[in-house]
Amino acid sequence: MKMSLFHTLCGENHACEGYETETAPQVELLCL
Repeated sequence: MKMSLFHTLCGENHACEGYETETAPQVELLCL
């Protein structure tokens, strides 16, 4: 589960769109 990682990245940096959203494609939208 990379949800935790994505959430952390989103909190610090708002550029998760560059990361590969394999299991959490919805997180990409949340980051934006």
